[in-house]
Amino acid sequence: MLPVWRTVANTMKPFVVLMVLALVVLVAYVSTLNPEVDERNARLTQEQERLGASNRRLAAENEDLRAEIKRLRNGDAESVERARTLLGLVGPDELVYQLPTSASPPPTSGPNP
Repeated sequence: MLPVWRTVANTMKPFVVLMVLALVVLVAYVSTLNPEVDERNARLTQEQERLGASNRRLAAENEDLRAEIKRLRNGDAESVERARTLLGLVGPDELVYQLPTSASPPPTSGPNP
């Protein structure tokens, strides 16, 4: 006579196989066939493309900044010119003349005699 647990194990084998198969089908549905997963994957793909474009733009900007730093470190005349035009700096022995921008005559202080 077989022990009781062997009899139970032999009768439960088809049930266990069926449960494992059902679990595999459920996992496959949740991970691939579910429409919510497709929507999420589409959103993530769009975000990945957007971030990739942003990364490429920032990499180009970094490259431009590196080139500008290199130019400024190597060229003293260029850095002086940039300081003058962008920041309005003046050398210690220079005079600044400000000319009027309009062509109208200056106002008089009183009536002409």
